[in-house]
Amino acid sequence: MEAACDASMPRSVLRSPKKAYWWSEDIAEQRRKLMRSKRRISKLCGGNGSPIEDKWREYRSLRDELRRMIRAARARSWGELLSSLDKNPWGRPYKMMLGKLKQGAFPATETLDPLFVQIIIDLFPVEDGLNDPIPERGVQWDEEEMHVSRGELWDVVRRI
Repeated sequence: MEAACDASMPRSVLRSPKKAYWWSEDIAEQRRKLMRSKRRISKLCGGNGSPIEDKWREYRSLRDELRRMIRAARARSWGELLSSLDKNPWGRPYKMMLGKLKQGAFPATETLDPLFVQIIIDLFPVEDGLNDPIPERGVQWDEEEMHVSRGELWDVVRRI
């Protein structure tokens, strides 16, 4: 029975969570220091308050340093990401953008200005003959169909 279960339902393996693209060993070490400091504070109780204030000061300085390191690492990684666009536009930047698009929703380009969409498309290389302009949508505003009555508005406000 155990062999059949193992064959049909392989045991799951715990994997560590995916690290952020800007994460580094320096940031990990700073985070470990911050967590140690936080644990020290939680272990302290009572007393005259002076040692705990020192620990809180240490914790705040470590926290601020970690935040500064993360901001710097993200800015540095963003610069590297933008510079890699020229070398390989279909690499990591393209894959990151695909991950941002919601599945099952209208394409983001439908609600954007066609000129802006064209500027974005021009960033990526195109094969000859495939650079046709994007046709404009012919959506017209129909006042009768789009009219919202005061009662409908109040119903929505009450539900919110």
